[in-house]
Amino acid sequence: MKMIFNIILLFFFNQTIIVAISSLEIFALKDFYESTDGKNWKMNQGWNSTLDPCIDWIGIECNSNGSIKRILLANNSLMGVIPSSFNSLSSLEEIDLRFNSLNQTITSQLNGLILLQRLSLWGNSFFGPFPVALCSSPSLQVIDLRGNYFSGIIPSCLTKQLPYLSSLALGGNSFEGDIPRELNNLSRLINLDLSSNRLSGTIPETIGDLIILEQLNLASNSLEGKIPFELGKLDSLILLDISNNLLSGNIPSTFSDLDHLLILLAQNNSFNSNDLSDGPVLLRSCDLSDNPFRCPIPSWSRDDCGAVCQDLSSPFIIAGIILVYAIAFFVILMFADKIHLFFSQAGKGTWKIIKQKIT
Repeated sequence: MKMIFNIILLFFFNQTIIVAISSLEIFALKDFYESTDGKNWKMNQGWNSTLDPCIDWIGIECNSNGSIKRILLANNSLMGVIPSSFNSLSSLEEIDLRFNSLNQTITSQLNGLILLQRLSLWGNSFFGPFPVALCSSPSLQVIDLRGNYFSGIIPSCLTKQLPYLSSLALGGNSFEGDIPRELNNLSRLINLDLSSNRLSGTIPETIGDLIILEQLNLASNSLEGKIPFELGKLDSLILLDISNNLLSGNIPSTFSDLDHLLILLAQNNSFNSNDLSDGPVLLRSCDLSDNPFRCPIPSWSRDDCGAVCQDLSSPFIIAGIILVYAIAFFVILMFADKIHLFFSQAGKGTWKIIKQKIT
């Protein structure tokens, strides 16, 4: 009898603890509901009611302790801001708020989420600097901030404090400055998307240390200089997109070692030579167009990738250059007297003005 009483007492004691923990989180959830125009969400079943959030609130999942583990409200017409009370949801492991209309600078809202593993804010209107509070979430595996208005530099703390990060997607923002050389510290990185920003400088050769990287997208920035030959060490790479930059030099021969590469996009740069006699063996999609390649170029780059070369040794090109210079020389001879008279008068006029100012 005493044992049964103890079991019943323990049960109610545990329930009390769970309710106490949940009450703090319920406040944060209701605050979130009000701050994001919850009444006009596409789906808001259970929210802002007395029902159990872990069972009846759509988009909410809880862990075995009754604490909020996941908030999954992608494409749900959320509008407004994430309130500061959001950081009291300290057991969160995943936040998915993709494709909504949230609009703010993120400061303290994500502080203290030390168990967070996946964050997707893709396709909102967030702005301001990168939310450095994420650097204090050491369990993070996925950060997806694509398609917002974030700006400033990519902070170095990303490369030092997130050892489990496997996907970093920052494309479609306004980040500027150099690509951090320390990215090679993210040894578990599989996907790196920095496309469509305002990044400048060169591609760090240290990216070649990310040996399990599968997708590298640096398109549509202002990157310059040569492609580091170290990128040829990325033998797990499936997609490489460096299109629409200011890159120059050659396509390095080390790319022949990219045995798993399926997609190579390097159009609209200033590459002038291609050192690859044969393309990567599994290549299925390729674009090397809009580059000033010098002839000759490998047939695969011309036939499969749309590359066009300029044969500067062609007699027609040489004849054209000679003709242009000849015409220019002829024009100078024809109008030599008038040109001489013009500059003489211009010189006299200038001297006259200077003399008047002196006197």
